[in-house]
Amino acid sequence: MPRSVPRFGPRAVSLAYVALGSLWILLSGQAVLGLSAGDASLLAVLEAGKGWAYVLGSGALLWGLVHGRDRALAISAKRFYTLARLAPVAIFRADAAGRCVYVNERFCAISGLAASAALGNGWAACVHPDDRVRVVDDWTRSVRERSPFRTEYRVLAADGSVQWMLAEVAEERDGGGRIVGYVGTLTDITERKLADDDTRRLADDLETRVAERAAQLEATVRELDTFSYTVSHDLRAPLRSISGFSQMILEETGETLPPRARSHLERVIAASRRMSEMIDGLMDLARVARSPLRGEWVDVSALAETVFDELRAEEPARVVETRVAPGIRLWGDPTLLRIALENLQQNAWKFTQGVEGARIVVEPATEGPGVAVRDNGAGFDMAWQDKLFRAFERLHGPEVFPGSGIGLATVHRIVARHGGRVWASGLVGVGASFAFSVPPGPDAAVGAEVAAPPR
Repeated sequence: MPRSVPRFGPRAVSLAYVALGSLWILLSGQAVLGLSAGDASLLAVLEAGKGWAYVLGSGALLWGLVHGRDRALAISAKRFYTLARLAPVAIFRADAAGRCVYVNERFCAISGLAASAALGNGWAACVHPDDRVRVVDDWTRSVRERSPFRTEYRVLAADGSVQWMLAEVAEERDGGGRIVGYVGTLTDITERKLADDDTRRLADDLETRVAERAAQLEATVRELDTFSYTVSHDLRAPLRSISGFSQMILEETGETLPPRARSHLERVIAASRRMSEMIDGLMDLARVARSPLRGEWVDVSALAETVFDELRAEEPARVVETRVAPGIRLWGDPTLLRIALENLQQNAWKFTQGVEGARIVVEPATEGPGVAVRDNGAGFDMAWQDKLFRAFERLHGPEVFPGSGIGLATVHRIVARHGGRVWASGLVGVGASFAFSVPPGPDAAVGAEVAAPPR
């Protein structure tokens, strides 16, 4: 149970003693004179008795106050040393000059020093030689400047191992605020330091691997640039020759060629044209993969209307009902988003060819910020949906619907670079829906102008 707090402190007791003593000195003489009718001898005895009584009372009070204070200090010190002895961390005390005056058993167990050997400046013997000068200088400066002391250093343990310690010191002050000493602790942080070292090594290893990977990627990019140059220049020249000479033979020989030979030449020209389209698609896909991204708000609704206008201009004879939902806005690269939307709208335009009452709808995607392009064209079998976004994977032959098989792969690459996802659904003979979503962008200010669609 906690001890009860005294009702009266030493100051109150002293003031009460002075007050009562003053009353006794002032009134006792008058009382005796009144009772003894001025007996001088009795008065002298009384005065002597008062003096002795004052001396004895003052001595008794002073002894009681000092003894009580010393007893309280002794009890407090006993409690401190009991707690220090049982504490799981190393504890030490130092005087106002910074000299060690006490260490607990845990300190001795960690350092391997006897308690007497650690007193004064002996504690520094257990500090690792590489840290000793720094720690002693820091402690000396902290005592001199009365500044906080907290540091980490290595200790040579009793078993010869090296342990990391965290030293923290608090000041002890008297009632007047003067520093009378210091109390400090040493906490074993070896496991934390080892974990930090492991983390640092892993970080260094990761940094090395990242640098190696970056070098590999840079080499790969250079190879892709070389490949792109080869495709763009070295392959196009012989392809143009094949197509050009085949066309010249058809034009110069006229009707003299047998129908079978003429058919073969027409097939060579058509194959050359398809190969040229595939090269263009590959170049577009490479540019999408390497072009830098920039983020801004894109008015997708206005962009879709622009693409439909361009498609109608290319085929003015076609009648296609188009509808674009207003207010579709996405955060992303305006150029790449236009390429993705163009591919989806061109696909819908192509696969509704020959459909009576052709209809194409551009609307918000059902999942996240995104857009969907829906048509009532040829559609596709959902069993083959995994092939849709791969390069050169076609569900229809070029004789049915022309194309290189690169468009949807380009859409997938653009959306992936934005951190989004793309998906599709369809039914053969009924139509298809292609959609993609991108991460949400920052909140746009009210009334802010949306970037105009790139042309």
